[in-house]
Amino acid sequence: MNPVHRRVVSIAEITTAASVGFFHIEAEMSISDDLQKFCVIECSGCKQKKCTEEKKQFDCAKCQRQTTLVPRCTFQIDLIDGNGSTSVFISGDPAEKLLSMKAEDIFDTTCVKNQLLRVDQTQQMLSKRLFHIQLRKSSSWTNSNVT
Repeated sequence: MNPVHRRVVSIAEITTAASVGFFHIEAEMSISDDLQKFCVIECSGCKQKKCTEEKKQFDCAKCQRQTTLVPRCTFQIDLIDGNGSTSVFISGDPAEKLLSMKAEDIFDTTCVKNQLLRVDQTQQMLSKRLFHIQLRKSSSWTNSNVT
């Protein structure tokens, strides 16, 4: 089915929905915090996120193998429609496309060089535009309003 023909719901409807799953909304987007790292390091095998700012070899307890830590683009955005707002995480290819940067470049800027990522051009591009977005509501949404 074409995404255009899917039922669009409001952010308020998602918040009160009992089930988890995919929802389609139309909302404005903005980057929540310009001071975010915009990148995490994760296991190249199981994708488990690690609390480090170094790419290195390590023995992953989850996937039981020696692997390399790799950067992945992820950051928080705010979604606003006529009935409510919420903060969500965007990651992977869609996040890289939105920032027009690869995760490796974001990692080099924010973690290696310890510089802020310039997102003013992205913010300006997002400003006052309406986006058709597919959200995945997770089980943690109920209290935190984050998916």
